[in-house]
Amino acid sequence: MRTTVITTLHALIAKLSRESRVVAGMNLTASVQDAVLGSALLDFASTSEDVKRVAEAINALTAYARLSLGEAETLMRSLLSDRSFYGTYCELAAYQWLHRYSVQFQAQPVMNGPDVLNPNGCTLDGRLTGDVDAYFDIKAMGFQEYIAERFRQRLEKRLPGLRVTIEGSMDVAVRDIEAHAFGQFDTVVGALVAGGHQQLPKLGWLVRAGPPRTVETTVQTSDPYRLAEQNRHYPFQDASQFTRHAPFILVFPFAAQFNHRLFVNFAQSTDILLRALARRGFLQMANDPTPVQQFDRKIAAGVLLRDASRLLSSFLFINLDTGQSWIYLNPRATHRLSRDHVERIFDFAPPPRLTIDDFAHDDY
Repeated sequence: MRTTVITTLHALIAKLSRESRVVAGMNLTASVQDAVLGSALLDFASTSEDVKRVAEAINALTAYARLSLGEAETLMRSLLSDRSFYGTYCELAAYQWLHRYSVQFQAQPVMNGPDVLNPNGCTLDGRLTGDVDAYFDIKAMGFQEYIAERFRQRLEKRLPGLRVTIEGSMDVAVRDIEAHAFGQFDTVVGALVAGGHQQLPKLGWLVRAGPPRTVETTVQTSDPYRLAEQNRHYPFQDASQFTRHAPFILVFPFAAQFNHRLFVNFAQSTDILLRALARRGFLQMANDPTPVQQFDRKIAAGVLLRDASRLLSSFLFINLDTGQSWIYLNPRATHRLSRDHVERIFDFAPPPRLTIDDFAHDDY
């Protein structure tokens, strides 16, 4: 359900404050400069369900998950920034989802170096405090669709009055988009100004720029198995947060406005992609001798992908808009989680649209 469009930061803060006394008590309008909302925040501000979800998350975190008011305010300031909005929104929405389904947790526990793969220690997003002792971290699902859209929007800001489109395969790695699209940004802008189009052969993309049209078509293709293969290292970009002495759950929420293909799940493409990604993370990487420092520089020297893979106990994927979720359990994990553990995490009342897969007959 959509309401009256809100166009400024202060108006958005006022709306959040009406939904949450905790947010109201922060008095953010006194310290956050007012500004016109960017497209993502504009869409968020106009969707009452999303605003309420964030307000409920802040209320629950401060009331039940030991989050300090200062930490809650830091999250709100991050939410109100165009640069960090998506990740923070997904984090707060995932917290709200966990609380809604009776998961007991402590937010943002501080970990010492010996307990994680980061020798300097780190702060995780949560620790389960019910019957199951495990840690988790939340990472916004930022696959190629979201990254490609960020690239397209950034180009349009440099090319006022022009509409930018991207054609080609979306079965590419996020790291490749960062390197061969964002890394060549000025070159692409120059080419679009001069000729209206630019090939990015290492991505298989054709980028075009021209006057907006009433009807526009682009050709994009995607294969879920290939996409999982291309992004098989994606879960290890923050492997330094994996815990050494307790189960670790990597939580991946996603929202329709940023990952439309995942939301739609056409021909079960989302189910296929998520399971394939989990299977590669658990089984393919279990024998991979590649140093993890290639993907996460904060990790201790000498740690290999096969080591990190065994410390990854579970993936939890959450469609924030439909409530559908998938939890995959690593059959080769050092600290294994079972179906019984999952039942206990949700106080024996798991979400109605939760798929549980432990690869019991698919570990070879």
